[in-house]
Amino acid sequence: MTTVRVLLVEDDPLDAHLIQSGLRRENRLRVEHVPSAVEALARLTRGAADFDAVLSDICLPHMSGIELVRQLRRRGIAIPLFLMTAHADIATAVDGMRAGAADFLVKPLDPDAAFAMIDREARGNIRGLPGPVTEDESLIVGSHPRLEAVREFARKVATLSDTRILITGESGTGKNLLAQTIHRLSGARGPFVEVNCAALPTGLLESELFGHERGAFTDARTLKHGLFETARNGSILLNEIGSMPLELQPKLLWFLENQEFRRVGGTGTLTTKTRVMAATNTDLEAAVRDGRFRGDLLWRLDVVSIRMPSLRAMPSVISELAARFLRDICRRLGRGVPGISADSFAALERHAWPGNMRQLWNVVERAVVFHEAGELVLHPPVDPEPAGLDRHQIPRGVSLEELERYYLEAELATRQGDLAAVAASLGISRKTLWEKRRRHGL
Repeated sequence: MTTVRVLLVEDDPLDAHLIQSGLRRENRLRVEHVPSAVEALARLTRGAADFDAVLSDICLPHMSGIELVRQLRRRGIAIPLFLMTAHADIATAVDGMRAGAADFLVKPLDPDAAFAMIDREARGNIRGLPGPVTEDESLIVGSHPRLEAVREFARKVATLSDTRILITGESGTGKNLLAQTIHRLSGARGPFVEVNCAALPTGLLESELFGHERGAFTDARTLKHGLFETARNGSILLNEIGSMPLELQPKLLWFLENQEFRRVGGTGTLTTKTRVMAATNTDLEAAVRDGRFRGDLLWRLDVVSIRMPSLRAMPSVISELAARFLRDICRRLGRGVPGISADSFAALERHAWPGNMRQLWNVVERAVVFHEAGELVLHPPVDPEPAGLDRHQIPRGVSLEELERYYLEAELATRQGDLAAVAASLGISRKTLWEKRRRHGL
């Protein structure tokens, strides 16, 4: 079995000793320690091939862990780097991931969880794509045929680095988790980078993606490398791609066709190689018809595509996911894992979950925060949407075929998979219902 070699960057000697002791596994993982990011950068510049992964604190003297990531990426060193901090917050996590970190860990570290994460990422880079993907190798969890199909899709497309992927589905279904899974399985040496196209105005989004030259605009005091450069030899996810401003779409189209771009304010053409994935919860074909999205850009983004299933289409997996989320949340918060009342499971499975897995996670986390003793009681949220078809969020502009699939999916979820009741409510036979389910993959 190949030994995974990790460079630990930690300025606190006691923390370094505890982390080394907790991570060390005989013949499986070897840790070398340096006390600063400056020394780590020098060590990796001399011999990056000596290591399979880096584990670095964020708060370090002279150079932060996030700056270490940036410096490594600028030097073309694509070794997976995991950031850790005792003061985790969303802004820090996003900043680290944008810089090119492989993942984000909270101190004090759970040694087993940290070892599993580092081992999986590093070994994926050592040996390339494994065989059939299991739940342990994927960020998409749950025992359901539709989730198995998603994991199989990830396995099939992972090594096709030049193939662009479009991931569709409602908000909260885990589109970004699928993109990260594909990146993990690809064996790519570069980082996974995600950008939310809906979160920034046109000017800032262009600078985020393509970078800018010093002096390109008033606040451009230094040269900025864009996210396409940061994701060199890795993967970039353009989330909420349907919100990309129309005036920026031709520049993205040029990059997809040629892997070439210019920084804002620049005159020279730069090249970079990165896998491009896009995700959206909107109907891009309708956006093309309305003139809000370029058809030629959609064709280039949608080489292969998959739709993430909604939670209400898989009521049988809701209890399993709630239990999984409970374990993950309690481990993160350092709490014991309580039992969940049987009534809670039944209530969760009856709920429609318009916010999907993200909403379910929030419900479990809120319950854990306020839990004191005894069994954990989970209360489904009161959704503001009115009852009926509207709460199932059928997009405008869909075809009749798509409308039928949406309606069948909603009826199956509402009646909890009771096929006789669904057939009766639709006024069709069980045989006709079976044929429609087969045609729509339900």
